[in-house]
Amino acid sequence: MSQHDFVLDNQSGASFRADLNAALLAIETCSSGNSAPSVTYPFMLWADTANGILKQRDATNTTWLPVLTLSTGAPVALAAGSVLGAISGGSLGPFSHRNKIFNGAFAVNQRAYASGAALAAGSYGHDRWKAGAGGGDYTFTQNASTTTITIGAGKSLIQVVEDKNVSDTSYVLSWTGTAQARYAVNSATPGGSYAASPILITGQTVGSTLSVEFNAGTLGKVQLEPGSVVTPFEQRPYSLELALCQRYFEAQSETQNYGFPCPSTGGFAATFVIPFKTKKRASPTISWNIGSQVNVASYSNLTVTLDSFSFQVVGSSATNTTFSVSNLTASAEL
Repeated sequence: MSQHDFVLDNQSGASFRADLNAALLAIETCSSGNSAPSVTYPFMLWADTANGILKQRDATNTTWLPVLTLSTGAPVALAAGSVLGAISGGSLGPFSHRNKIFNGAFAVNQRAYASGAALAAGSYGHDRWKAGAGGGDYTFTQNASTTTITIGAGKSLIQVVEDKNVSDTSYVLSWTGTAQARYAVNSATPGGSYAASPILITGQTVGSTLSVEFNAGTLGKVQLEPGSVVTPFEQRPYSLELALCQRYFEAQSETQNYGFPCPSTGGFAATFVIPFKTKKRASPTISWNIGSQVNVASYSNLTVTLDSFSFQVVGSSATNTTFSVSNLTASAEL
């Protein structure tokens, strides 16, 4: 065990040789000892024999970072945020489908929310993002992939994570931009103080709702992942992100045309079924328009399931009945 300040003083030949040998021995033994060297330098190594860990000084020469276990050579947790340290320490979440936030890059906008439009409390803009208690107006320039938004002063946006997607007791929330966040465990209503990225969330109950809220400022690449280590943003394919969002809300923008022959007496009723593109979280609320009507006496909703919506149309005369259905939406939001 040997430590040295690595400064060779002016001295006699024998003393200089002894001083140099002591410095070389300290290098060879990684400045080993049961206490830290009194003089340190950026990136120097220290074999901490009291704790059995090889440590390295950080770039700013302010702290020691654990690197290896001396007895086995196995890596230990590295600097905060290190993916290698997370793997060895067991604090890293799954490698895929780890982001519990849907539409964290604001790529999906089925409601066609317009930049800067008023967004009342509880109303949705981009998919899965709803306005907080003070409203949620925000501006943006929509990109094909990752989009950054700017939440207005006094406004906020909330996302509620469905209980079925909460499989861990601790999470780390990260994002880009100047907006700050707060959260709620086991609740759909975030509270408490706002803080900058990243935020560690503990005490969550598996299978219970979790929610996050962002205040005024820029916001993008929102990620909520199990564990305590922030990893790069998970950029899922757009088709997958859209399907994840459609579990809660679906907008069928295309117009669908229908028709049927009506008997000579009129009053004939026909039933039609429109399947959803994605099975809904719960029985959704339906909004739809029927237009381009020819010989339609009446129409009405029949049945709404997790998979489809059916309706009935009654013809008005003894001829063909035609009509179109447009602007169909199905909402099963939390």
